[in-house]
Amino acid sequence: MFVEKYRKKVNPFEVVITISSITLVISGFLSYVLSFYLGFSTDKALLYNALDPGYVAPGYLAKPILGVHYWGDLQSALSFAAHQNPYSLELEYPSPYPPFGILIFKPFVFFDPVVALIVMTSVTFLLVSYTFIKFVDSRKNFQYWQVLILTLLVSKPLLLALDRGNLQGIVVSLMILTVIHLRNNQIKLAKFCIVIAIALKGYPVLMLLVFVRRKRYKEILETIWYSALVTIASAILLSGSKILEIPIGLLKGVSVQSGSNKSGLSAASSVVRLFDATQIWNPQQGRNIAFLLLALACGTALTTLLTFYVFNVKVWSKVDDMFVVMLSTFVVPVSWTYNAIWLPFFIVALSEEILTLNRSKHRENLFRLELLAILVAINVPFPFLWRGQERIGVGLLELLLFPICASIFYTRLKGQNIRIFDYRKNFENS
Repeated sequence: MFVEKYRKKVNPFEVVITISSITLVISGFLSYVLSFYLGFSTDKALLYNALDPGYVAPGYLAKPILGVHYWGDLQSALSFAAHQNPYSLELEYPSPYPPFGILIFKPFVFFDPVVALIVMTSVTFLLVSYTFIKFVDSRKNFQYWQVLILTLLVSKPLLLALDRGNLQGIVVSLMILTVIHLRNNQIKLAKFCIVIAIALKGYPVLMLLVFVRRKRYKEILETIWYSALVTIASAILLSGSKILEIPIGLLKGVSVQSGSNKSGLSAASSVVRLFDATQIWNPQQGRNIAFLLLALACGTALTTLLTFYVFNVKVWSKVDDMFVVMLSTFVVPVSWTYNAIWLPFFIVALSEEILTLNRSKHRENLFRLELLAILVAINVPFPFLWRGQERIGVGLLELLLFPICASIFYTRLKGQNIRIFDYRKNFENS
């Protein structure tokens, strides 16, 4: 009744999107124009620091690509592509990207970095746009232009990916396209998308859970085989890279990047921030084995829980597909804001489900609508809140995304009548 009343009178999402668009324009002006180019003191109001050169080997090669902006992650990838052995253990910071993720940047080392910037920005924006249009194609309750404003202009994760020149927009799009193609029974396209995503970043291998749900076991084996083939072929083509040194160099690169353990979106970082705020534990920054073990424990627990859910849920929906996509954000030790580019997709899937819920479940509808409103709000690029020498990049999105998504997942467990510790009942349901 509550949802029906608002559906007939005022669409609350349209209002939020309009306000968010205005906020974006103001924040963008403050961040880019005033802060970085006119030198006003609104530094880091919207995204990261434009003056951040990222990790470049050797460091003296770092220079702004355009204006004062470095596009740190893009410059880092180009640096690794130009290096004779990007996984060398002698480097202070070896490449954290798999071989295929470096190989695709090789052609750009022969051109001005601006060329790579234009190509990366264009491909990311167009692919995310295409994926989103495919994802909302069956939507009838939204005006497309309003949803696209929310997704492509106001989304803090996407803006950060473009700001850093990061591959994450492409990777997340490929993960969601895998889901779309599976739903349309386009198995070959689904396998192609997930193989490329795994070869680029590695952790999209978690998307195999959606294949498990659909009992596509043959396709799982084929995906693993082709992903390994692409990775090995890329490693061989990277001149100077020793095959056996690559996995060790990768681990070193990831461990260095996980040094800011109070920042980001991972479940482990959320736990560390809670411990820090309550003065229970304040782990050292930098390569910290205790934090990596915590991240491993959190990742294992979440993956196990979602696998359990996959086998026991009765009715599988778009929202459930998005739970598998979002898993990759929370289980890895290094997870920055751009890892949540899936958030606008999740908002659309969740809103669709809310509008079709049983009207008699008034309290459940109201609770889900409140959580959805918070997700829409934190998707907007507000200034960072929790700042300090060791706490970079911690804002509303970083503080609230994991607990909100966990709350939504818990309501689904209750709605499906799944009891985690009732093994006999769950075995009967499966």
